[in-house]
Amino acid sequence: MLIHLDREGTVNGLRRLLQTADNDENIMGMLVLACGANDFDPETVNILLRQCNKPLFGGVFSGIIYNE
Repeated sequence: MLIHLDREGTVNGLRRLLQTADNDENIMGMLVLACGANDFDPETVNILLRQCNKPLFGGVFSGIIYNE
């Protein structure tokens, strides 16, 4: 299991992480945990998610605790 984190919570960061994981032949699927406070535009995020070729699942949460 690999964990990649965009600490800035930007759409561009999400795009970069999705593309990196999608291009890695060792990754078979992706779990995406997003934070509602990031105010992502759902339409933009849907476009990014649909561009992924690997299985994808996850959710949007009010907050995410990482490393403490």
